[in-house]
Amino acid sequence: MRAQNLWSTLRPLVSAPATSTFSSQIRCLHKTRPPPTIPRPRPFVPDVETFLKLIGRGLSRHASKFPSWEALFTMTSPQLKELGIEPPRARRYLLQWMQRYRKGVVGPGGDFNYATELPGKGGAVVKITEGMWEQKQGRKIDGGERRRAETRFKKRSAERRAEREAELMKH
Repeated sequence: MRAQNLWSTLRPLVSAPATSTFSSQIRCLHKTRPPPTIPRPRPFVPDVETFLKLIGRGLSRHASKFPSWEALFTMTSPQLKELGIEPPRARRYLLQWMQRYRKGVVGPGGDFNYATELPGKGGAVVKITEGMWEQKQGRKIDGGERRRAETRFKKRSAERRAEREAELMKH
C-alpha cells in the first residue's frame, strides 16, 4: 500500500517535460563591480621602478613602459600583453603582486610608516635589492610530478645498463 502511494506521488515528477517554461537570466557581475583601487605609494616603495625591482623576476626591465603609478595599477592582463610583458606567467605574477600590494601584504620594509636618513651610523638600514620580495618559481624535479616515476625508472635502467656493460668490458 505504501509503495503505491509513493508511486502516485512520484508519477507527476516522472511525467514532467524535460524542458522548463521559465527563462534564465544571466548577469555579468564583472561589469558592475567597481574598478580596483589604486593604492598610495609607500615611503619604501615610492615609484613603479622600485616596485618592479622589489618583486623581481626581471620585471624591472619593463619599468619604462609604465608612465605613472596610476597607470601600473589600472592595467589589465590584455593591456599588459599589448605593452609586451611576456610570458603570461610574468603578467600573472605582476597582477598577483599588484593585488597583494592593494591588500597591504608586502615584503620586508614595505610596512615602514616613514623612511628617514639616520644621523650617523646607528640603527638598521634596509636597502632595496633586486627581487627582495620575489616569490621563487617552483622547480621541476625529474620531469615534474606526473612524469617522476617514468623518469626515475629510465635513469635507473640506464645506470643498470651502464653497470652491465662495464662488467662485460672487464671480462
